[in-house]
Amino acid sequence: MRYLTGRNAGSRIRSGRVGAVEAVVDVFRNDAGSATMPAYACGALRNLSGSIGENVALSGTADAVDAVVAVMRIHADSTHLQECTCGALRNFTTGKEQNNSWAWIAGAFEAVVAAMRRHAAHKELQKRACGVLRNLITSSEVENET
Repeated sequence: MRYLTGRNAGSRIRSGRVGAVEAVVDVFRNDAGSATMPAYACGALRNLSGSIGENVALSGTADAVDAVVAVMRIHADSTHLQECTCGALRNFTTGKEQNNSWAWIAGAFEAVVAAMRRHAAHKELQKRACGVLRNLITSSEVENET
């Protein structure tokens, strides 16, 4: 799924319309005990939600934000999985206020900061995590909290 949707906007749109986002989120529910399958699922969700507004919205309605944050907490020691989850969250929170709101509620900000601290030497994870924090900090959700 990740490679079918990665570079083709039309494929991402069609995939979202037939329920691909929801199917991938089911991987989190069915295989959360392993770090391997959720990492693949995050890659697919990252591509499905990247730059296509409809799928970014679908990713939120499919409980993807909650699923990603939950798997971050379960597999806090997996650098690879934390990098994948930060990539997915970065795409979820890019320009989509509803997803930003869900991310705040799910505790994404705290989970991302914890991943940054635990994996401080991993540059790609840090880059993706900074993207998530930037998106969340600049969202109107923060303005509503203050």
